[in-house]
Amino acid sequence: MNIKLLEIEQTNTVSLIQKLPDLIMNRYNTSTKDAIIEILDQYEESRLVSWKEVK
Repeated sequence: MNIKLLEIEQTNTVSLIQKLPDLIMNRYNTSTKDAIIEILDQYEESRLVSWKEVK
């Protein structure tokens, strides 16, 4: 899986990257890919990030 982050609010870049491992591990019944997409969707909803999956 490849994800391209299109836009990130500067103040949230480090925060997002630091939180990803913990956020993924907190989703025990979710695949890593689904967890990452779920997390990125939450950030996108709050307009902190935009992203797309690339081949």
